[in-house]
Amino acid sequence: MIPQPIRSLLPVKIVGLVALFAGLGTASVRAQCDLNEFQKLLASDGTAFDNFGRSVAIQGNLAIVGASWDDDNGGSFGAGSAYVFRHDGSEWVEEAKLLASDGEEWHEFGWSVDIFGNLAIVGAPVTELQNPDVGRAYLFRYDALSGSWSELQKLEASDGDVGDRFGFSVALRKGVAIVGAPLDNNENGVAAGAAYHYRSSSTGWFEFEKVLPSDGTLFESFGHSVAMDGDRVAIGMPQPFAVITPGPGAVYVYSNHKVSGLIGETKLVAADGQVGDELGRSVDVISGSSTSFVTQWFAPQFDVMSASVPAVVSSSRALVLAGAPEDSGAAGSAYVFSVTPTSWSQQAKLEASDGDPQDQFGWSVALETGVAMVGSIHDDDAANDAGAAYLFSNHPLANTPWTLETKLTASDGAASDLLGISVAIDGARGLVGAPAHDASGSLAGAAYAVHGLSNCNLNKSLDACDLQSGSSLDLNGNGVPDECE
Repeated sequence: MIPQPIRSLLPVKIVGLVALFAGLGTASVRAQCDLNEFQKLLASDGTAFDNFGRSVAIQGNLAIVGASWDDDNGGSFGAGSAYVFRHDGSEWVEEAKLLASDGEEWHEFGWSVDIFGNLAIVGAPVTELQNPDVGRAYLFRYDALSGSWSELQKLEASDGDVGDRFGFSVALRKGVAIVGAPLDNNENGVAAGAAYHYRSSSTGWFEFEKVLPSDGTLFESFGHSVAMDGDRVAIGMPQPFAVITPGPGAVYVYSNHKVSGLIGETKLVAADGQVGDELGRSVDVISGSSTSFVTQWFAPQFDVMSASVPAVVSSSRALVLAGAPEDSGAAGSAYVFSVTPTSWSQQAKLEASDGDPQDQFGWSVALETGVAMVGSIHDDDAANDAGAAYLFSNHPLANTPWTLETKLTASDGAASDLLGISVAIDGARGLVGAPAHDASGSLAGAAYAVHGLSNCNLNKSLDACDLQSGSSLDLNGNGVPDECE
């Protein structure tokens, strides 16, 4: 069968990287620099309807791209796959194709992905009713000796049920995984949603706890998005069923403690939030802790817990970026929240001044020190619903506004590509997914890599933009401002 257009939990408008000028609401605007796309990533065996680019993640020299409709697992349409790429110093090279050991039709393995160190996690939430089942998430490990990836363990909810959408969102750090199940029925009500916290041990990964918001209620979809960095976890609750349970959406922030698990820090809401904004549909977090969960709780050479290392948790500056794609007639927005040292507040609201209703700016977000990326999947600049991504920067150590650096559209963007449905940043590198791009066939999908996103001198501009403007020199031509070397 030919699939319907890419769907979420609600029937929204989802139909079918050259820099452009744009602006935003409460953030400032400067003349944009030209951040060209570095490389277009395609699946080596990509075919029509693979949905490659549905999800993306990047960490260091590794990247992972989900293809949730791929049918290579037993010929089952929608079984899904994920591709691992490694940067060899000059370009991204496909290293492995990951498949679920028990993949079936419409499991949509690759709907969500994350990668950290030698581990990757891939969600298979079973979003389609054609093959109802409980969702799953799969862990894969890279073996440096053999140079291959293999399935390490399958994660399932201890109380999972058909329709929970377990695996809709995933986050991975050393020894810790968070998996969202936004339609889980629990004590908070029908489709209230939940998130599951897993940890590694010498015998494997185990479910440490099930996380619910203390004030949750039915149809709020807690766990629709999850993010983790250091000792902090952010979980989105977009409240997409506003007709049933009206609300603007929210993001819950937790501290991860060795003994107690996730302890709630705050609930973040937009100062100008309105019913139906869907704040929390996407989320990312920078821990900001001077002493992180990863380095203090785990031996660095293993992915198992080190009980002999004491936990030390601090509460220094942290940031959360959350998308609200249904804000302002679905033109969309994204909000930056910060904590210094323990009190959370809204720092900025990011908007596209060239945005139109139904653009859904904020569908995806990614955050790095001094840099934010926001996807706008129905932007029409390249073509109708071709999509775009916006890059913002600020001085992470000073109270400076977030400034639009550039707007990215694909150099070969076409109608209904949905560029920006997924975005990721790590260091100076970023990825943007376009799952409906037709490069290898109709809706085969693509992902676009961009480089030069770092802000090494901690000013208000990306390094690539400093070099273009002449405010920084690069005498050795390596793309890094001289003052950072």
